Amino acid sequence: MYLTKWEEKALVGEFGPTLALAIKVLVKVGEALGAERLIDISHAHISGVSYFNIGNAGLDFLRDTARSGDKVRVFTTANPYSAACIHEFTQLIGIDNCWKQLKIVKILENLGVHKDFTCTPYIIREPRYGEHLAWAESSAVIYANTIYGAKTNREGGPLALMAALIGKTYLAGLHIDENREPTLLVELRLNKIDPLTASLIGLSVGRELQGSIPYIRSKVGLDIVSVKALLASIATTSNTAMTIIEGISPDAKKFSSSASELEKIVIDEKSAVYEKNEMCSKPDLLFVGCPHASLEELKLLERALRDRRVKKPIWVCTSNSVLKIAESIGLASKLRKLGVVFAPNICFVTTPLRKMGIECVVTNSGKAMYYLPKLAKVKVLLASLQDLVRMAR
Repeated sequence: MYLTKWEEKALVGEFGPTLALAIKVLVKVGEALGAERLIDISHAHISGVSYFNIGNAGLDFLRDTARSGDKVRVFTTANPYSAACIHEFTQLIGIDNCWKQLKIVKILENLGVHKDFTCTPYIIREPRYGEHLAWAESSAVIYANTIYGAKTNREGGPLALMAALIGKTYLAGLHIDENREPTLLVELRLNKIDPLTASLIGLSVGRELQGSIPYIRSKVGLDIVSVKALLASIATTSNTAMTIIEGISPDAKKFSSSASELEKIVIDEKSAVYEKNEMCSKPDLLFVGCPHASLEELKLLERALRDRRVKKPIWVCTSNSVLKIAESIGLASKLRKLGVVFAPNICFVTTPLRKMGIECVVTNSGKAMYYLPKLAKVKVLLASLQDLVRMAR
């Protein structure tokens, strides 16, 4: 791999062991993928922030990385962390786990990572068309490539951290235009697509892709909340990091004619059905916000509540940035009065909910439905936002 003079110096340790490790990792991965050089990035996003995901080994790795005093060289965000320090749960989950979670957050902040921990970094800073990113978090990666036309591979958390420390990544994969062309046509032949339906068909589409880049053509229009749900689900059941959605993606017009000649998959109403083997009926936790809820989703929740307070709290995972906007327009206070509890910077999916006495979770997220039984060890009932509110009455 060709390296600039600065990169060569970093590689041999002239700028310290942390930068040397960072560039060695990126060079090794890049060479394995056929990259000829490194490129500058403008935004890195790190995943693997929950203590229950990375454990003591991950905490030690972050401590070692931060010991040199190096800071990230580009704008850097990170995924949400576990609910270990929410007051209602700390005693159940263990105060020691809370302290370790706080240590991870503090180390990342000391490295220069933005203090808004979220899986929707595109809300914190909107990517620009064609700019290079180094993002982990599957739902964010597919969103950046599809909606903004930015360029990022689907990185692992440690690799994204290494990229943040040197402000560069390898030139391969989706950073190259030829690798961003659709290879499969997906036709959505449904008469109506709401966010829940989009979430379900996304899970079905993902299972069919096997790494392909789909050109998605829908019979009906898709609103942005449904698009977000669709993309998050596709990334959940596949390793696909990009789609092209007709009428939405920046490069869609470029491929609209040629896409018709591609191998085709048809998705209809049958794909919006899910297996109910994990279904439960008495919820211990009702939550929305996987990925983190946007302002548009908070407004949908307000409409679903119809000015009637719920008996069981509805938890909302979101970013501090969205919550601040909601506070400024009076939306947050109204939702709180109606029984909504905000959990900014938090991810319930990466929290051992079973240890907190939670056995049944109701959510409107296909991604959460997929991961909660595996990671949080709970049963899940998938419901529309309206049905979720009804169950909270």
